[in-house]
Amino acid sequence: MLKREDFYNIVHFEYGMPDYGSYKGMRYRIALEPLTKLFGMKAKDRPEDIKIRAYAWREPWNFDVAEDKVFEDFDYTEDGINQAVSWLNEQWVVISSEKL
Repeated sequence: MLKREDFYNIVHFEYGMPDYGSYKGMRYRIALEPLTKLFGMKAKDRPEDIKIRAYAWREPWNFDVAEDKVFEDFDYTEDGINQAVSWLNEQWVVISSEKL
């Protein structure tokens, strides 16, 4: 089971960098949506609709070529990241049950 401590701190995402990983046959990506560098940006200039987007898909494909990606958006908060981790665990159950 994925845990919150398996993922980067919320500040990591402010640099416009996604967090990629894999877990027992599932690959995942968590990043800001839209993917934006927020670090150093004044609060008034930040997009209002910024979210955390979590993707999940089956191995062995990478993000760019996987065709079976699913995603969900969450608030750009620590609680939003916690919800994304829970959602990824739910997706792992689905993905692991679909193995041929």
